[in-house]
Amino acid sequence: QAAESADAARSAADARAADARAESEALRSAHLEALASSSTADSHTRRERELRRTAEAAAELARADAQRTTEDLMEARGAVATTRAHTQLLLSELRGVDCQLADAEDDCRLARRRISSAESAKTAAAAAAATAAA
Repeated sequence: QAAESADAARSAADARAADARAESEALRSAHLEALASSSTADSHTRRERELRRTAEAAAELARADAQRTTEDLMEARGAVATTRAHTQLLLSELRGVDCQLADAEDDCRLARRRISSAESAKTAAAAAAATAAA
């Protein structure tokens, strides 16, 4: 009977040992899964940091581009204002030239009238001379 008790105790001990090994294996497996999850989480965190740095660098570049664009726009506005001022000056000068041209045309008409009057006087003088000679 002692041998049967010993065998039963041994069987019970073997069963507990098998249960302990199974539990130990399950814990080891859970530990490995936790390590893998932790590693994956760390990898995701690193990737997120890299993406954040990349996004911040892109935003900085965009800000710099916007600043340059604003400066270029201001420069272009200045050039437009300068061009408008030059255009106004040229238009003013053109109006002055138009006035001078109108005055010259008036002088030309007056000169034609004088030439016509002089030719009429010349013709009358020639006629008078011919009459006096006859």
